[in-house]
Amino acid sequence: MAQVTHGVVTDSSDLRSFTLYEVMLPPGLELAEHRHDAMQLCAVLEGDHLERSAASEKRLAPGSVLLRRSNEAHANRVAEEEVHAILLDLHADFALSLPANAETACFPSARFHQLMDDLRWEHDHAEAGARPAVEALLILLAIRTARAAALPARPRPAWLDEALRRLHARFTEPVRLGLVAASVGVSPARLATAFRRHLNTSLGEYLTELRLEFARRELLRSRRKISEIALDAGFYDESHLGRAFRRRYGIAPGALRRAHN
Repeated sequence: MAQVTHGVVTDSSDLRSFTLYEVMLPPGLELAEHRHDAMQLCAVLEGDHLERSAASEKRLAPGSVLLRRSNEAHANRVAEEEVHAILLDLHADFALSLPANAETACFPSARFHQLMDDLRWEHDHAEAGARPAVEALLILLAIRTARAAALPARPRPAWLDEALRRLHARFTEPVRLGLVAASVGVSPARLATAFRRHLNTSLGEYLTELRLEFARRELLRSRRKISEIALDAGFYDESHLGRAFRRRYGIAPGALRRAHN
């Protein structure tokens, strides 16, 4: 395994459209500011970490997808949980086929969740050396991410960022669209439209994703009862968590914990 500026490479393949790296970022890893020659796509399978650049700080949680322009300076920091990700160095001819005005962008797990679910399944079930479905899904993910990053959409309003901060701070509590909208001074309809336009998801779906990520982390790093985790995450009870968890990850909370152990 090779240690490079994007973590520990556990596997790599040089394919027609990109060079694929499977990378592991150990807990506590800090990568100083660095650059990559190629345009890159990062798809996070497990764990979460921060990426800092001059323009912003981005949190990459499980299911997040990051498109990064070539030669953009950035630094990374991993917290308590190991990160497993797929990183693509896009070959020049493939990168040139993408929208020319695609900028660096980070998309939350809800944005491409179906593609990421398919990618996880194919990744886990493909035989070594025979992964055409994985390659095809990654090409599709790169194309859709670049299109989304190049959309001439209106700039994201500051009040939407404030609404997101409030959700991240209080996602375990009962949340209502009208109350969140009122707290940032807009109508519920305007807030709902902004979520669809800028995040390609609804407030409810985004909230569920935050709660599921919290529950998943607690399942993997604690011995607490699943019923307690469900309540702390904002679900009604253990069965409510179980239904949402199976829809999102394709596995029951208890089964995930047993497999991890």
